[in-house]
Amino acid sequence: MSDELTRGTKHRQGFTATTRRIRDALHRVVLMRETGPKSAAWQRARVQTIWRLHALLEASQQSPPEQPLGSDE
Repeated sequence: MSDELTRGTKHRQGFTATTRRIRDALHRVVLMRETGPKSAAWQRARVQTIWRLHALLEASQQSPPEQPLGSDE
């Protein structure tokens, strides 16, 4: 029963494992503004990475949810 609850919670929140990894990567890149190099080239690459991660995040949220392992559905 706890597996059913966990799966239901995950899908209700809309976060698959892929979505969670992309969100974590995006969060780390955003935080690097304060701790990373200050050169304009580095900041430009950082912003391009943020936009790329946003596109991946949107694509992962539009795709059908991942089926949990061992699911016959």
